[in-house]
Amino acid sequence: PSGRIAQAPARSFDVIRIEETPSPARAGRLGSAAGAPDPYYGLQLQTDAVPGLKPEASVVFLPKLSVRLVGPPLDPRISMGVRVAPSLYGSADLARVADSEILSHADPDDNNHDGIRGRARQTPGGMGRFGWKAAHATLQRQIAHAFALDIGLSSSLEPFPFGDCTDAETDCRKAATGESLLTDQREISLVMIILVARYLATLKTERPREIDSVAVAIFTKTGCAACHVQVLKGNDGKDIEVFTDLLLHDMGPQLDDGVGEPGVASSEWRTAPLKKNYPRGAARRYLHDGSAVSAGEAVEKHGGEAAASRSAFRQLNGEDKARLISFVSGLE
Repeated sequence: PSGRIAQAPARSFDVIRIEETPSPARAGRLGSAAGAPDPYYGLQLQTDAVPGLKPEASVVFLPKLSVRLVGPPLDPRISMGVRVAPSLYGSADLARVADSEILSHADPDDNNHDGIRGRARQTPGGMGRFGWKAAHATLQRQIAHAFALDIGLSSSLEPFPFGDCTDAETDCRKAATGESLLTDQREISLVMIILVARYLATLKTERPREIDSVAVAIFTKTGCAACHVQVLKGNDGKDIEVFTDLLLHDMGPQLDDGVGEPGVASSEWRTAPLKKNYPRGAARRYLHDGSAVSAGEAVEKHGGEAAASRSAFRQLNGEDKARLISFVSGLE
């Protein structure tokens, strides 16, 4: 039925409104609460396929999520969560943030008793900072993962020529690959990944000409700045304006879609940078699933460690609330 996957865990999906302007791409991410993939479909529903193979599913995201699987039902332990493609603008800034700076804001045991327990994610490649759950330490690894998971292209960083196809998808596993001696014996070379990373470094964010100091004070007073840290230090000691601490935070049940990652709970999310999200003319979207169409709506969905900030936001008078929303929207 519309809004649920047949025979998947009984959970409802938020209605996402239809927009008149183009919106960012969405994907159906699969996983258990512990981060295990679906044994048949893997980590992500593939809605396109190369000639000779069938897509795994057809997915309609708007106006209400509807999924039709081509193969068997999902494993009963597996949930599906919507993921909006993150902005590429300013992504190179995150790569320059010093590991020590990220750790300086971490407080997993809440030693200062403010209710916020931000923790850094350590990955095999280093301090995680890219992705909705800080799964990747470097921009190159994030790029390689996107090539592998979204398009099915292998590289030396993600040596999986069948992409997200599982062993159970035998037709996919029998198909020819594009691996070649010309591309490091994979489908894309490390040089290609480096060139993409260099291109992303040219996509700068546009800082508002003037920052409303009164709005900044409200932003701080409500507790938003505790996680959306305005400035972090780079490896060169210089300030980088990012409006994030790059830490994982438990955001409560309303933002828990049941899809975790190894070592990261399904309710935990890396603080999203409040930077330019999408190119001019594209619809603005908030949260990992794009379910909020305004900064105010996004705040209302904050819970867990952000519950106190949400309460403070609700207690603002109309003028201050509008000023805060305008400020955050201007950053975006």
